[in-house]
Amino acid sequence: MKSTKQHQKELTKWVVQIFCKKAEYELNLKYRINNNKMTTDYVSDSTYSVTVILKNSALTDIRFGQEKLQREFNHYLIRHLGPKLMDRDKLDARNLKYAPLCFLSFDIEGTRYNSFDVQTESPHGHGAVMFHEATVYNFTQANKQFLQEDGSYKINNPTPGIAQIEFRRLPSVADLARFIDYSLKFAVKLKSNQTNGQPYNFYPASSASYPFWKHLSMVDDAAGHVKAVVQKAENGIERLRVLENIPHRIRRGIGRNGSGKTPRHPTI
Repeated sequence: MKSTKQHQKELTKWVVQIFCKKAEYELNLKYRINNNKMTTDYVSDSTYSVTVILKNSALTDIRFGQEKLQREFNHYLIRHLGPKLMDRDKLDARNLKYAPLCFLSFDIEGTRYNSFDVQTESPHGHGAVMFHEATVYNFTQANKQFLQEDGSYKINNPTPGIAQIEFRRLPSVADLARFIDYSLKFAVKLKSNQTNGQPYNFYPASSASYPFWKHLSMVDDAAGHVKAVVQKAENGIERLRVLENIPHRIRRGIGRNGSGKTPRHPTI
């Protein structure tokens, strides 16, 4: 059974890979040639950490907190953040493909000190937002009044249900990985049905207007098919190697039309 730390490490790697694949996807739409440096540069130039703090409420079950975080952040993305990224301040089916790829992981108070509880007064989330390269400038201009001296953007009360959202530049893929690992510190502990509701999620959801997820599914299916073909070929090569080491008088029954049985009286 995997340890919590190992699970956290694997989840972090998976999330970072999704961000990199999104960067590759956008680059492939624009350029005929893509390489690892172009991908990492895209991620570095377009990605911010995000911390979402919900407004305080009465002590609540963490499953409800997870559902509320997901609902409030999705509302913020579609109704507030997304439209401000577009030239006409409107997010719809025609330009949803330019919406940022977001990842958010649920957290509660005190977890940086390794505490654990099934109730919370301060549900919040940490994660990352990777803007489409054509919208990064629009983000900085639309939120310049919230720019802090340290370079972060702190937006107070952006929606009725959110107390504060903070964005901070992640200047490298390594910085993205470190923050995602930090973001998952509580979510990876939510393993039972009593606590595991929506501990982390990507946004926006898959749709015809946001084709990246369908593309990713097709790529993964193709990769799985290639892996199966390669494994089959490797198995065939290994079988040939085994046959080469079997004496000829034993091997002759395993050939093209053989039964796979050894001769009746093999000499061993």
